[in-house]
Amino acid sequence: DAAQGDRLARHNAIVLAASMALAGANASVVVATGALLGQMLAPGSGLATLAISTFVLGTALFTYPASHYMKRVGRRSGFMTGGLLGVAGGLLGALAIWFGSFWLFVIASTVSGAYQSFIVLYRYAAADTATPAFRPKAISWVLLGGVVASFIGPQLVIFTKDVLTPMTFLATYLCQAGFAALAIIVTSRFEDGP
Repeated sequence: DAAQGDRLARHNAIVLAASMALAGANASVVVATGALLGQMLAPGSGLATLAISTFVLGTALFTYPASHYMKRVGRRSGFMTGGLLGVAGGLLGALAIWFGSFWLFVIASTVSGAYQSFIVLYRYAAADTATPAFRPKAISWVLLGGVVASFIGPQLVIFTKDVLTPMTFLATYLCQAGFAALAIIVTSRFEDGP
């Protein structure tokens, strides 16, 4: 039974580590571009970092509801729903840049924060099906996915910021939505435990 449980835990840890590598780029995109876009789009310089604040606030406000939502529908469905928020956040961010709308960008950052509230639960999901002996390893695999994301996210910003000039960072937010869509595909392979 322990071997069977760890087989499932290994599978889930690999799925969540890969998903973390993709989904973790979400925070890098918002943090790296939020103040710059805020400066470009805000009606006053005093509001330049508001989008980063609403990202953090969105994460804080939605973590508890995300956890309860997953308790009702299961981890896989919850993570896939979270991924939809990531797609929405990226697309709203792209629309905000396209239309030059600061307030739409603030909403996009809040939605991206809500997506982040699902992402931070990956490590707990990795531990759910693991035996006590395998649990630390399962969590560390997911955290390793976060380390990979810390390289992917900034590179995503660097390589895409000027792709659709003169709309700086438009391609970045479209790619962020694409990464969230890929994370949905990956998390669809997650297996809820018994």
